[in-house]
Amino acid sequence: MIQFQWRGVRWTLDLTFLAVAAWLTSQSGGHWLGMVLSACLLHELGHLTAMAVFHQKVQSVTIQGAGILICPVPSYHAYWKDMVVWLAGPAVNLAMALLGQFWHGTAYGLLHAGLFLFNMLPYAALDGGALCKTFLLSRGMMPDMTERVCWCISLGCTVVLISVMAYGHLWNLPLCIMLCLLLFCQWKKP
Repeated sequence: MIQFQWRGVRWTLDLTFLAVAAWLTSQSGGHWLGMVLSACLLHELGHLTAMAVFHQKVQSVTIQGAGILICPVPSYHAYWKDMVVWLAGPAVNLAMALLGQFWHGTAYGLLHAGLFLFNMLPYAALDGGALCKTFLLSRGMMPDMTERVCWCISLGCTVVLISVMAYGHLWNLPLCIMLCLLLFCQWKKP
């Protein structure tokens, strides 16, 4: 893991990003890597646009195997603004999925649809987890209890998704590994 501070923003490059990029390149010779990176950049531009509308500053940027995570400086007592910021990235993916079905063909649209669904999962490293946490805090839940509830929701989601894959004989080893990695990252999170 490489960390540094630049212009008041904490940047982190996790080695899992390089591993995923190498794997995508080995699978398709870079074709999928370019599509995934462009989809991720559009997703993050959605977050940055919403942050600009609300005059929020970037607190940290983490580049990891699951994607890029931009965290705004928290807006205390304005939870709805944080929720809009967290929803903005997946909303771009959903819009691009709908446009992609009619314009770019199915592969690009399906990629965005997959990124939308993946980002809405309730893991701390994803937008769905940030939404879940922000929603619980906005309802007056104490931060330590919020972390425990979010952990239980993530564990339950992992069990359900792996059970559905097992029951439907839809085994996807990379997805199972990613779910377990996301769960582990949430568990070890300080």
